[in-house]
Amino acid sequence: MKFKDLPAAARFCWQGKKWTRDGPISAVATDGTRRVIPRWAVVEPLEVEPPTTGSDTWQPPHREALEQAIDTYEARVAQIVAEVALRFDEAEAARLRRMLEESGRALRRRLALEP
Repeated sequence: MKFKDLPAAARFCWQGKKWTRDGPISAVATDGTRRVIPRWAVVEPLEVEPPTTGSDTWQPPHREALEQAIDTYEARVAQIVAEVALRFDEAEAARLRRMLEESGRALRRRLALEP
């Protein structure tokens, strides 16, 4: 298996040492040594745990809760933009509002909340 395919916090063996992945390109050895591991490095997983199905398994928030959180955030940011826009002319204020709206649409697309 390649290092890039290991899940976060996975334990593995590489170059005769036992390691724990602690970042996208880093790991910590059992002796405390921290090292950058090439994404292409071939490693041997030490344990593979089956997915948990219990109630302690993380679940993504419901769509409605996520949309409500984004709406609340956007409303607050819109208030801040409105206050900041008082210092600019109307064209600049409109540009700031368009940027905010496009950022919101991009976020919703990224989260698959909007086509």
